[in-house]
Amino acid sequence: VGIGTASPSSKLEVTGDITLTNNAGVGRTIMIKNVSGTNADQLNIKSGEVTGGNGNGGNLDLQAGNGSGNGVGGGLVLGGGDSGASGGSGGTVTIAAGGSSGVNLPGGGISIAAGGSDNGDGGTVGINSGYAFGGNKNGGDITFDVGSGSGTGRSGHILFLPYSSGNVGIGTTTPRASLDINGTIVGKTSTLNSTATINFGSGNIQHTTSDCGAFDLWNLKDGASYIFAVKGTTSATCSFTAYSDNGLTSLTVHLPPDHGATITGKHTIYNLAISGGDAYLAWTPGY
Repeated sequence: VGIGTASPSSKLEVTGDITLTNNAGVGRTIMIKNVSGTNADQLNIKSGEVTGGNGNGGNLDLQAGNGSGNGVGGGLVLGGGDSGASGGSGGTVTIAAGGSSGVNLPGGGISIAAGGSDNGDGGTVGINSGYAFGGNKNGGDITFDVGSGSGTGRSGHILFLPYSSGNVGIGTTTPRASLDINGTIVGKTSTLNSTATINFGSGNIQHTTSDCGAFDLWNLKDGASYIFAVKGTTSATCSFTAYSDNGLTSLTVHLPPDHGATITGKHTIYNLAISGGDAYLAWTPGY
């Protein structure tokens, strides 16, 4: 059947717009249904594509209707189908931006934004994983995964950017600071170093089983604090050179007046505080 075309290429081809109207306020449904097969047919909605030249592909706009008077606007629901009564997994909802085949051009992005308000609070963006019902099953995870870089490019970042005075809360809905965590914090396990180059880019707590000597401290960032444990037990005096990167941009090292040789048979702890271009080291021997 062709509407607006004399040469339809499928069972129904419409050249032009389609409007479904019901003045009684009853919803209209578009459904692809297969009652006899083992698998239901797919419903594919795709905007227009350009096959030649340098034109842009068409946008796909899914938008709920506006409300009137004191009515609320319509919602937009994207949901995977439930499994059958005999089991099986629920359907997956996938939102994926398009890749780029051009040289030095970025891939497409995905933006999720809640609505603003003239006199009320702004809308909330909620991301909820699935609950488990019955048995001893785990709840669903929420995963944020960034893309890896190529060549000398870095991997992507995960950024939380509160606007103006906003804060980030973990385990709390009323964060009191830029980052407020209601719970315990566990960092990366201490890294064992087999050379004199101690790279704090791999973790804030580093250790060596060597005795004290001359150490290069890499990737010390302004405003951060670190711990370096020297577990060698032969008495010797440590010396340090410090860098904010991989051994290129040096920092000025400050050691306490009483700094000297370690104690035979004991470990030594160095606490580092970085402020601007200075690295302040405090030491505690005798562990």
